[in-house]
Amino acid sequence: MTRKCTLVGTIRKNKKELPKYLLEENRPVGSSRYAFTEDITALSYIPKRKKNVLMLSTFHGREGNIGSKPEMIHFYNSTKGGIGTVDQLISNYTCQRTTRRWLFAVFCNMLDISAINAQVLYQQVKTEPLQDRRIFIRNFCENIIASFKVSVPKPILKASTISGSRKVFCVQEKTIKKTRKRCTKCSNPVCENHCILLCDNCKEI
Repeated sequence: MTRKCTLVGTIRKNKKELPKYLLEENRPVGSSRYAFTEDITALSYIPKRKKNVLMLSTFHGREGNIGSKPEMIHFYNSTKGGIGTVDQLISNYTCQRTTRRWLFAVFCNMLDISAINAQVLYQQVKTEPLQDRRIFIRNFCENIIASFKVSVPKPILKASTISGSRKVFCVQEKTIKKTRKRCTKCSNPVCENHCILLCDNCKEI
């Protein structure tokens, strides 16, 4: 309040600071109950049977209803629609995982929101048709990963021919292959696709 900022939002019913008479759900549909402090207004609204919407506001006071709903509900619906849209987009494609580490949970939420913001900004700059969000997120993640990749030079193996084929595990392709090549230094079989051949004059180098 001292910084001229106000708060309007929903609150969970498990908060012990809420008065018990706000938590009652067996009330007529459309009924509202209020609780007040010096700077805060709490609202309990029954939009339908056995559903209790609890809200907290430092912006509203003892305003009445607009139609069948309290003014606080109308204000929230008109200004907080983006939150529901973001939650819906995140629920479709998210990187969040079950964890007890709140720092990891916050980090995953930041990644989800940054992916949504990136697509919104991309569509504002580009005149292309709206891109599928799944494809955009995949490209978005690949670009992030590529910026952290470190190029490791592939090893060059000197090889010579051996009699008969041998099975060898190719480190580059992560598969088992048959080969007729061996290392000139240790005589172990090597992958034919990732080695070089040397003549008799050069094989001692």
